[in-house]
Amino acid sequence: MKLSLWFNRLLLCFATLTLIITTSAILLPQFSAAADSIVVTRPPIDDLLKSDLTISERGTQITPSEVERGGTINISSLTVNNQGAAASGSFSVGIYLSTDRQITADDLLLDTYTNRAGVESEESFEWTKKTLVMPLDIIEGSYYIGFFADNADAVSEFDETNNIMAVQISITSPVVIIDRLPDLTFNKSTNLPSFTPPAINSGGSITVSGASVLNQGEALSGSFSCDVYLSNDETITESDTRLGGFDFKDGVGAAQSVQFSESTFTTPPNLAHGDYFVAIVIDRADAVKESNEQNNSFVLASKLIIMDNSQVQVKPVMDSPFEEIGGKIVPVDQPAAEINPIPLPRGQKSWTVFPSAVPAVNEDPSAAAVFGLGTVAHGGGNLSLKVMLGKFSGQVDLYLAIYHQIGDSPGTFFMVSENGSLEIFDGTELIAWKKGTAGPVSEDILGDIPAKNLPSGDYMLFLVASPAGKGISDNYYLWSSSFKTYNKWLPSELDIYYPNWKDMVIDNNLPEIIGDIILNQDLTILSTNPVQVIDGAPLVQGKGTIFRVTVKSSFLTQVSAYFRLSLGTIPNKMWNTKENFPEIWGPVVIQPGESEIVLPYIPAGRENNFYSAQTDPAGIIEGEYFFGTHHPTKRSLPAPIANYCSYTVTIDPENKIKEGNENNNSKYHSTSAAGVKSWRILFVPVHQKPNNPPRLNRVYSVARKSVEYLMATYPIPDNGITWSVAAPTTTVPCPDNASYNCGYATIWEEGVGRGTFFSQLLQKSFKNDYSQYDPYSQSISTDDFDFVVAVTSGGGGGAGGSDKVVAIGDEAYDTIMTHEFTHSVIGVYDIYSADCLVGWDEAYCEHSDGSREYCCIDGLDANHPQDYFCYLNAAGTIECDYSSLVTKNCSESCNNYQSCRNDCSSICSDGTVYSGPDGRVRHPSSKGFWTVKWIEINDRFNYFMDARIEAGTPYPYMWNILGNSIYHCYWGFGPINHQDGYLNILNHTRFKKP
Repeated sequence: MKLSLWFNRLLLCFATLTLIITTSAILLPQFSAAADSIVVTRPPIDDLLKSDLTISERGTQITPSEVERGGTINISSLTVNNQGAAASGSFSVGIYLSTDRQITADDLLLDTYTNRAGVESEESFEWTKKTLVMPLDIIEGSYYIGFFADNADAVSEFDETNNIMAVQISITSPVVIIDRLPDLTFNKSTNLPSFTPPAINSGGSITVSGASVLNQGEALSGSFSCDVYLSNDETITESDTRLGGFDFKDGVGAAQSVQFSESTFTTPPNLAHGDYFVAIVIDRADAVKESNEQNNSFVLASKLIIMDNSQVQVKPVMDSPFEEIGGKIVPVDQPAAEINPIPLPRGQKSWTVFPSAVPAVNEDPSAAAVFGLGTVAHGGGNLSLKVMLGKFSGQVDLYLAIYHQIGDSPGTFFMVSENGSLEIFDGTELIAWKKGTAGPVSEDILGDIPAKNLPSGDYMLFLVASPAGKGISDNYYLWSSSFKTYNKWLPSELDIYYPNWKDMVIDNNLPEIIGDIILNQDLTILSTNPVQVIDGAPLVQGKGTIFRVTVKSSFLTQVSAYFRLSLGTIPNKMWNTKENFPEIWGPVVIQPGESEIVLPYIPAGRENNFYSAQTDPAGIIEGEYFFGTHHPTKRSLPAPIANYCSYTVTIDPENKIKEGNENNNSKYHSTSAAGVKSWRILFVPVHQKPNNPPRLNRVYSVARKSVEYLMATYPIPDNGITWSVAAPTTTVPCPDNASYNCGYATIWEEGVGRGTFFSQLLQKSFKNDYSQYDPYSQSISTDDFDFVVAVTSGGGGGAGGSDKVVAIGDEAYDTIMTHEFTHSVIGVYDIYSADCLVGWDEAYCEHSDGSREYCCIDGLDANHPQDYFCYLNAAGTIECDYSSLVTKNCSESCNNYQSCRNDCSSICSDGTVYSGPDGRVRHPSSKGFWTVKWIEINDRFNYFMDARIEAGTPYPYMWNILGNSIYHCYWGFGPINHQDGYLNILNHTRFKKP
């Protein structure tokens, strides 16, 4: 502390007191006036002696001042002054993104400056240049980069209100260019890769099987290889041991996968013994340019134990009292007679042993697999717990414990006594299994126990070796293993409550050490991602949102956990939910490794349940009907209502699960939400002559499911889409089935073109006759609606001539109206064909040698007889040669689809006939979530501008895409990059809120 500054502050304090008395009008806020007195306040002396951090505006420049979403900005420098009377101590400066100058910890944290040494009184500290990446999931507009000194409130300051500085920037939307690149990763939907055996000598071999590579990108990968590595840690580098690899010379097509063949790899003969991670790395040589280069490694769940050549592994015994050991036949009770002694423990070392049927002994304790679990280790029906150790170089005490836990109940510790009995550990006395032994050890502890007699739950085994007579203190070896049973137990077995080991505080004892092992098992939330329609897309206000959460579990067995979903610091100002929407969801079964869960959590089998505050708070809310206006069916989900919304996801919020790290169970996320327009849609039953009128019950059915699909795939608020049906002016028994009513509100005369009829439809005002179909609606005018859908009979649809009207059939699929809506509003062509060399009524023969023979063309393509040569390769990827054009050598015109196919069939005995829409092509959708039906969307689904419906494809079978699609046909100016993806739609004038 500087005495001069301290003294000056005291003088300032008293000078302020004088100023208050003489110039009360100037410093009126310093007074508290009573009836006959004036009270003067001044800061306590202790406050004057504190630090006072401020941010200097000099020298801090942010470039550029305008940046795209996902772009970078540079901060030239940042200086923090301490104008207080004391050194600050360690503190951080948070860098935030905010919509205003009032920077708070609730704004989006981008990065942090840290000063661990602190800043002395009247001194400054400067950080040099820093580069920041702007978030992708925010809307364009004006923002502030805010600097908040001591954002964690670690420093006690004289003035806590002067710690903030903000610089204004502008964030714009980038031009979205989606490169069609492959993305190679592991296909986790199939069996995960594994290896055998779990333990080998150095120079031995392992067999790897079950691996599958998935190309989740949009293009053929080309040739690449996969390499198998051994590593001491989970980060794979070139310095790790490469065992060999697989070559894939033909590559992998988009949305395709390829299975590894079972292969054997030999380890180096001089490889040091120990535990090794086994990893498979895709495209280590970077031969393939990918859209994501960060998902090419997979580390297998179990470790490989490498033993040196003096190791002796005991094999299971059936009826013989002898075993084969190291090429010799010796009695069973001498399993470790010829190995070198194990050194006495120095320090604290522990290992997790992969569950195996039989033990393996080794002079290196890290290479020993001390537990044999019998057939239960491989899912069999019997447990025969065998413990084996080799000789020690001196005497040790051995402690053997079994930990059992059922669900979330407190676990029970049993210790094995010298006579082999199980004793419940009461927290007062450690029980040694063997005292003063030098080994070797080979004992069956519990005999042969049928698994059906074991209570269900998780079992962990612990063996501790420490120098004899020393207790368990500074030096020990600790081995652990685990298994799980699923049998039911008798209620009497749960009558006794055993104390939880974590609640016991006992120095230098077994529970603490075992506790360390269990506490090293951990649950971590790796990431959270809010999704309304498509992964990676910005949120829109008023739309139901789910939260995809990636969890990593290092537990050896599955655990059952609850999740808390906390919606913002001021929930009702950020999110709209139904009253009493719960925070806690679950229980959810979490498997070992990485997994994803979706919040709000809906248990399997309850996806189609309707909303109930008690049993199904995220259930389905049936669409309302009120005075002629319908609202679509939706799910009870949080919907953002503010420009910026935050939320926090916490796993195991009540700490019921014992973990090694309780500080990584939460993840905070802040995101923007764009305002979008609402839509009012009018469905009009139309008699399109000469066809039958539409069936009236089908009109309402197709309207309901069409609106629900549009809401599910487009950036439209759940409550921002309404629909009505114009009541029919004419009702008649349906010609094809008189038990149903058919009807119409207007007629589409035969010979009237689509564009003309659509224009006529927009001029009409539909009066309601108070019929049974719409009894409460008043006069309905097309002027009152944003969009009109003409419903005719049949199953197709059409658009053209208007950006406000489309037509669909009363038996149309859910996707048809959305498909035609996209044509009309966004102006997107069909993208059915690989090469567009065939239109609707065209066909060609592709001969076995790859040549093509065209059978007929329609009038449109007769005017455009040339196209780029595009084709679908063997991997299912579209490839185009834009350097040359192909001429259609065809003079015949076809009248319909079937006649073209028939003509081609007669000349195509050695090949395949293709016709439009070309059924060979599959345009994959982007990943997302259909929240109404609670269905995860992946690239198995088609994009809804592609008419192909693949047999057996899971419902809804068509979905949207995030970026642009490409129309490959030649229309005089080459291929077209459609502005049809979800990101483009968000910025479209028909959707963007002004």
